[in-house]
Amino acid sequence: MPYLARGACRLSAEPALRDILILAVFLLGALYALRRPFVGLQLYNWISIMNPHRLGWGPAASLPLAMAAAGITLIGLLRNPTEAHFPRDRNLYLMLALWAFVTVTTIFSFYPTDAWVIWQGVSKTFVMAVVAASLLTTRQRVLAFVLAIVAFVGFYGIKGAVFSVLTGGQFRVWGPEGSALGDNNAVGLALVMIVPFCFFLRGTTSKRWHSFALLLTGLASVVSAALTYSRGALIGLAAFGAFSLLFSKRKLVVGPALALIVAVGSAVLPPHWFDRMSTIQSFESDRSAEMRLNSWRMSFNLAKANPLGGGFDCFTMEQYYNYAPDPELGRTRSGVASTAHSIYFEVMAMHGFTGFVLYMTCLGSMLAALLGIGRRARGHPQGAWIAPYTRAFAVSILAFLACAAFQSKAFFDVFWMIYTGAIGFCIVARSSLQVETPARPRVADLQSVLRPTAEESR
Repeated sequence: MPYLARGACRLSAEPALRDILILAVFLLGALYALRRPFVGLQLYNWISIMNPHRLGWGPAASLPLAMAAAGITLIGLLRNPTEAHFPRDRNLYLMLALWAFVTVTTIFSFYPTDAWVIWQGVSKTFVMAVVAASLLTTRQRVLAFVLAIVAFVGFYGIKGAVFSVLTGGQFRVWGPEGSALGDNNAVGLALVMIVPFCFFLRGTTSKRWHSFALLLTGLASVVSAALTYSRGALIGLAAFGAFSLLFSKRKLVVGPALALIVAVGSAVLPPHWFDRMSTIQSFESDRSAEMRLNSWRMSFNLAKANPLGGGFDCFTMEQYYNYAPDPELGRTRSGVASTAHSIYFEVMAMHGFTGFVLYMTCLGSMLAALLGIGRRARGHPQGAWIAPYTRAFAVSILAFLACAAFQSKAFFDVFWMIYTGAIGFCIVARSSLQVETPARPRVADLQSVLRPTAEESR
């Protein structure tokens, strides 16, 4: 009995200590952010992505720390305007256009009260994305920004991997309750998106322990993403493997490594994991798959009948009865309406075909910008540091497109922060590639080009 009492005291005291530690770190960061707004941005991402206050189970869990961090960052920018520079970038303008358009669709939404609540959360993400794009003015800041996101999400990758090893992978990996990463699909999506950075950016650091930490985080995140039991996460991991092999310069190393990971996973994963994932193949016979197809048809029909879509939170049983082939398939076990189960049909239903085209234009334009910079960097003196970032951002976005094809995460804040990081990287990379050769080559230069090499003269 005394042992139980001591255990109870320890359990009740531990959350309070966590709260004190988290609040102390937050306050110190907030004070520093008043002088360095980039620190405030990192503080905001720490709270909004990792949600450390949700791990305390105490009073701090309900505090609006993300809002406070955002406010402190904006105050820091007002006090130190030279720290930021608003970028003139096509992809940032497209993101702002998307934000403006979803504001219009919210005005004309089917359920304005609920839609405006969701709009506020989406707007917070876009405001901080614009702030981030303005602050990512150097290569060092881009790296720090990306590695911070990797650390904040990777924490749950390592935590989940340890939990899975100790339990034999019998249980799902979840994120912090009550946060954007709370459910298994969300944390699986976030883990899939950071894995490319863990592997592609290992060579950008000169310190061996940094490289080892990235490798460990990447492997743990792969394990945790698989053991979320999310079929979308599995598809995202498959996409990551395929695109990593495609973009890698060391295919003879990457190919066998991927095959080894698949072989080890097949040998150690529990049987019910395969039972869950095998439903991807039996798509038509799986009830959840039938519900998904029904939701997609409803989304298409709704967008066809309403040019501006239904606005945020338009997936209700009322709309299923209006537009779904089988309305009752849109009802979940809890009695509420099912979501779109796809970012593409989610955007289509909420913001119409115009919103869908604008959303896809944002993503397609970013991929085109990254691939274009990658081509320009080949053979350029600055290309050595640019190439790994190009691959990491491109594969992360492509993995998101594959993974979220089966999830309703169109405005997932982790993705839009990575998208913003890509904007900052593109701007910094373009400035590094500005060292151009003279427009009119000199005679000596032409002679050096035309003169045969020693090997050719033999």
